Amino acid sequence: MPRHIVLIGPMGVGKTAIGSRLAASLQSVFLDSDVSIAKTGGATGRAIAAIDGVASLHALEQDFLHEALRSPEAAVIAAAASCADDGALLRSIVGEGHVLVYLDAEEDELTSLAEQQSHRRPIEPDEAAQLHARRRAAARRVEAVIFRPRVFIDAEAAASALLDQLPFLDG
Repeated sequence: MPRHIVLIGPMGVGKTAIGSRLAASLQSVFLDSDVSIAKTGGATGRAIAAIDGVASLHALEQDFLHEALRSPEAAVIAAAASCADDGALLRSIVGEGHVLVYLDAEEDELTSLAEQQSHRRPIEPDEAAQLHARRRAAARRVEAVIFRPRVFIDAEAAASALLDQLPFLDG
């Protein structure tokens, strides 16, 4: 197994739900950006973005991923979508032998999901669609596994289906 599986995707797509189940299946550590940032920053991402600005939140999200990638234990890492804005970071994840998975969804699904979660920063639908398109394209450029979890009935089924698609399980 590669050292780490990194899940990147938009707010509300299921990184935490799927990642925790995937880690349990693989008997790996699960590291979650939202949880880590709330602990180290003392506030939710929404509060940090409101107080310190979105750029500050994104810097914390990237710092989390850099730190998580240094973990000596194999881990499933739920990273914020903003990490896809750093092409060099994505290339290093893949280049270092980690598996990068972009959890994908339709824009209308994402808008609905993000609105349901009060710890997420508010984002206008047009901005969310533009960010999602740009980040999905960045993930494709580095040949990330693109996975659509919302076609499955629940996170358990999605995690199981994702396991079947991961390259390290091939023959």
